[in-house]
Amino acid sequence: MRCARCHQSFDPSRSDARYCSDACRVYASRDRDRIPLELRSQDRWLRYSAKKVPLRSDNTGTAKSTDPTTWSSFEDAAASLAGVGLGFALNGDGIICIDLDNAINAAGRIKPWAKEILALVPDTYVEVSPSGKGLHIWGLGSVTLGRRWEHADGGVEIYGTGRYMTVTGKRVRGYSTALSQMPRIAKSLESLCQQVVHPSPSSSTGAQAHCAQYAMVLALG
Repeated sequence: MRCARCHQSFDPSRSDARYCSDACRVYASRDRDRIPLELRSQDRWLRYSAKKVPLRSDNTGTAKSTDPTTWSSFEDAAASLAGVGLGFALNGDGIICIDLDNAINAAGRIKPWAKEILALVPDTYVEVSPSGKGLHIWGLGSVTLGRRWEHADGGVEIYGTGRYMTVTGKRVRGYSTALSQMPRIAKSLESLCQQVVHPSPSSSTGAQAHCAQYAMVLALG
């Protein structure tokens, strides 16, 4: 069994055990308290498996990011023993999430390219992903179609509807405890693609196409 907080394997002494130690149990409680109220107040929560399959909080089967009848309150999801962690469904109401894959190095520091992306958004809620290697930037805006842009050192994804995002409550120190309005960054997208994300030199045409796709879907603010 894997600990619901540190994800390390352990041998539970009870069938309903969720954490490998008292320390992880305490930290998990603190993490939940750090999740912004804008998220906790919504009945759009679910659980997910070790393979990222969305699960119902009542442990009756799989959930769907597009089916509200499979979601639950934050309290029910936090108390659930299903899966390995919490997930939040994006439904197009203005809550968005930017996912920076592989944004944290082995020393636990945010990589330079990820810092540059963080500099483009206002002070908002930013947390470490379940893997400990990524970042989730939560905010308020309008994203009607999700996109992913890959590069040699990770990737950038942004979603606003039709998808669930994992939530850890592991807030990055120095960032807000609330969701902030995202500024309009469409004019900076080409610069972000060409300078921050560093596309492969062998695919400049593809990089321009990706930039164009971002310009169409990222109308934030």
